[in-house]
Amino acid sequence: MDGSFQVDPAGNGTERPLTDDSLGGPPRNLPATSWDADELLQKEPPPLNDDYPADESQSTGERHDNWQYPPEFWDRLSTVPLTRHALREFDRRTRALVQLPSGATAKDIAVRRLSRFARQGGPDLCDLRDHPYPTKHKGTGAVRSDDPSTTPQTPASTTPDAGMAGRKKKQASIYDRAFGQHLADHNIYLTYDSREPSLGEVTAAITVPRPSLSLSNFSDGAFRAFRDSSARARDEDEVLCRVVPTICGAGQDESLKARNTLFRNLEPLTDGTLAAAMPDIYYGSRPGQLDRDVRDILGRRIAPSTTGERPIVPNFSLEVKGPLGSPGVARLQACYNGAIGARAMHSLRSWGRGAPAYDEAPCAFSSTYTDGTLRLFAHHMTAPAAPGGEPGYHMTEIEAFAMTGNRESFVKGAAAFRNIRDLAKRLRDSSIRDANTRASLLGTGAVEGLAREIEGESGDRPAYKVVGGGAAPPESTGRRRRRRRYEQWCASAPRCRHGGQTLWG
Repeated sequence: MDGSFQVDPAGNGTERPLTDDSLGGPPRNLPATSWDADELLQKEPPPLNDDYPADESQSTGERHDNWQYPPEFWDRLSTVPLTRHALREFDRRTRALVQLPSGATAKDIAVRRLSRFARQGGPDLCDLRDHPYPTKHKGTGAVRSDDPSTTPQTPASTTPDAGMAGRKKKQASIYDRAFGQHLADHNIYLTYDSREPSLGEVTAAITVPRPSLSLSNFSDGAFRAFRDSSARARDEDEVLCRVVPTICGAGQDESLKARNTLFRNLEPLTDGTLAAAMPDIYYGSRPGQLDRDVRDILGRRIAPSTTGERPIVPNFSLEVKGPLGSPGVARLQACYNGAIGARAMHSLRSWGRGAPAYDEAPCAFSSTYTDGTLRLFAHHMTAPAAPGGEPGYHMTEIEAFAMTGNRESFVKGAAAFRNIRDLAKRLRDSSIRDANTRASLLGTGAVEGLAREIEGESGDRPAYKVVGGGAAPPESTGRRRRRRRYEQWCASAPRCRHGGQTLWG
């Protein structure tokens, strides 16, 4: 192994297979680099920490700084982009391939090879022969290197050794091109690849005026105060504390909102190699609104946290970035959060039916606020392209608003945000009522005793499990009668009416 590779700055060029003996299996494809294997031996491997601390109140940056993608994440990507995390994985596999001599350290090998390089003459300096000394030009900082009087002196406080202690190492975000590629490989599409649904109801909802934003309730002075707070916010936490409350408005039910909650209780949206989502703010319903049996059955799809008071069915979320935050990262996070919300709504709507329901209508929403711009997105699911395949998750941008431009643009954006939040709540409450109705028609004994249907990833084959973890109990005559009545009800459900509307509408 010579350790020499060609660089592909775009991250889409030549890839070189590596066989990782420590992992086992076939060769792995990772992005090519120009790093030498000798350099890699001198670097300490990055910490691998796949576990999160128990506290769920920390910020997103604190929870994801130590996240490392497992090896299978890279093995399953259709294309591996050139990112910081990809290079770290390349380093790790290179170290695993290089075998050090017995008793030797990486420093010993580096010193030995440097000595051999010096004995052989060192670097070739022919190109520097007879080259004139650099001279100081007027208006530039170039100086002659042989003139001590003109050599700039480096202050002691700015020397590399003195400043290294206080310098914070830049952390690579887990929301990079590899993250986006992974989502696309699992049919989770950003706006440019998504199938746009009908947005008639959504467009009509966001334009409804809000009395709380009238001129008498939100004056020009209030807008100037908001704009000043937005300009003074120095980081994401200050934006969340000083700016976002004005957009959200007062008088909302705080029990339907949660901040910085790690979605550790949910089933993985893809193959389990992604970090758990943690929106800055999400909205859901109180757990007590949903029938307990349905809640227990669908808990891994609709309950982000095992904490009893946290909202369930998170179909609306907000991602916020500070002045230096990346809008692209916020969009990736919104896509991830919205797909989780769409799956929760889809699971709730499909529970108790003969097959999963794909109406391709927006059922979940997300939003981002970055550098004074508010963006709203709608999310919906589509049926798998082939039997046994994964469903599609689509993200559509609804509207964008310059919140710090003028009072009129702020009023439009804040009204749209609050109206979308109310629309998400109406859709959520309607789905919960329908699920409660289906649970009551089943009867308590049937719900607790029979095998429960849980909507699976396949559009044709729902997955089943037995509550309690054991075998289903023997079916009595009464239970058999209730099951037949339930099956007949399921067969006629699409034509069933409830309150003047279809039960599934």
